[in-house]
Amino acid sequence: MSSILGSQTLHADPKSQIYDFKSLSYDASKAALNSFTIHLAHELKDTKIKVNSAHPGWVKTDMGTDAAPMEIPDGAKTGLELARLGENGPTGGFFHLGNTPPGNNGRDGVASENLCHHSTMLYFTESDIRSLLPMREAIRLMQTAFERLAKGEAINQPRRRLILPAGSVLHYMASSDGPYFGDKIYSAHARHGAHFLFLLYRSEDAQPLALMEANYLGQIRTGAVSGLATRYMARAEADTLAIVGSGFQARSQLSAMLEERSFRWIRIWSRNAAKRSAFAAECSAAFRTKVEAGETAAEVVRGAGIVVTATNAKDPVLEADWIEAGTHINAMGSNQAKRRELPSNLMHHAHWIAVDSIEQARTESGDLLLALDEEGWRDSKLLELKDVVSGDFKRRPTDITIFKSNGLAIEDVICAGYVYEMGLKQGRGAEMRYS
Repeated sequence: MSSILGSQTLHADPKSQIYDFKSLSYDASKAALNSFTIHLAHELKDTKIKVNSAHPGWVKTDMGTDAAPMEIPDGAKTGLELARLGENGPTGGFFHLGNTPPGNNGRDGVASENLCHHSTMLYFTESDIRSLLPMREAIRLMQTAFERLAKGEAINQPRRRLILPAGSVLHYMASSDGPYFGDKIYSAHARHGAHFLFLLYRSEDAQPLALMEANYLGQIRTGAVSGLATRYMARAEADTLAIVGSGFQARSQLSAMLEERSFRWIRIWSRNAAKRSAFAAECSAAFRTKVEAGETAAEVVRGAGIVVTATNAKDPVLEADWIEAGTHINAMGSNQAKRRELPSNLMHHAHWIAVDSIEQARTESGDLLLALDEEGWRDSKLLELKDVVSGDFKRRPTDITIFKSNGLAIEDVICAGYVYEMGLKQGRGAEMRYS
């Protein structure tokens, strides 16, 4: 039994189930090498592979350059051990995971249908995701996601909801991005909380790759997309920050703002005095910057160059006359048609309003639905974040700008793909077998 990737050959002894590298010279595209690495680290994770490294090869990528020779010690290694050997190897990692792997569960590279006796996927906990997905990386991923949306290279399906008489709600949203596609599904009940899960699949062959606990995944990508909007929409000199809200989303919003800017002062307000004081103290220590709790929302918001609303309020938490010329607002608390954080006159007064998706905003953005008539939806000041990122946006110093975030599945998919790849490299994620 053998299979070919470029000039690399794996020979299998069907009795011992040990696979032997007879050659380590490669002439294949990065995408093909990526496919093989994923195969090693995932589908051959526990399989012993005998390495014959008498002729360490060079990696020739589709970029036309040669990487350094790969040194692999002789002996038997598992697929996962081999995948990890490239930490300091060619192309900045073992074949640099991340590009689109070709074809049919490895059939264009390794003939995985002959090498695997069962299928597996990985399970990632909230702790895994916290460890593997830093905010700075999440913001970079958001940049990539919206660039791909602008180019038509990604597909996003808006959120849908199944509402039960008992008050439970099932939310689901799906997207595809390059080598991956997936679905976030979460249940919620006003009195009993919410439960978030994400399913990641491989685009080429629909192979399930991972199941993830997705509460933190949602928090960090929501913060990250606000960070991206701030990068493009806020004045360069905006150095004062107001946050309205002190819940779990407010912390990741603050984290994202601090990745993008340094602030002279940061103020926070929420309805519960004890919670806002605790939030200010906790964040001051965690981020090593002074965060002050204010007595009123107006006191906190007036004079801020950047304002974030992260609440579960049904009615507006800001007033238009609190907002000064040149202010940028990130509003992310509401994604329901009859709830809003921003008043209608502020929406009318703003010079630019960006949303992550107009299609999705038309079904669930109460901030816009309760403020705009049909003519307002056609106004040129309303645009999508992908257009902002791609360059179709220029603000004046005195413009009031708003980013109304609802949350897209593409944001989850690109983050989940990154978590999966980092998990393979670092050995995170519990194996789940299925037939």
